[in-house]
Amino acid sequence: MKSLLEEIYYGNYERQSVRTPEYKAATAAMAKTWDAAGEKLSREELDGLWSTAMELSLLEGYHDFRDGFRLGVSLMLEVFPQSVEK
Repeated sequence: MKSLLEEIYYGNYERQSVRTPEYKAATAAMAKTWDAAGEKLSREELDGLWSTAMELSLLEGYHDFRDGFRLGVSLMLEVFPQSVEK
């Protein structure tokens, strides 16, 4: 079995997502909203809205990942004593 670091590096790491009842309810509400939008918007407008929403979601996901990673590294730096003296 490869280490977690190797799995991430080689692109084999898959995040285990937890589908809570709140998540499922939000997903159902979003699907209902998209269906309603699909009845009122043209195909081009709906495609544009979807594309913009996905771009925003990717940017938010990246920033959340980056901030979480920074927080984790900061915690590790705080927990482990400085071993190199200047």
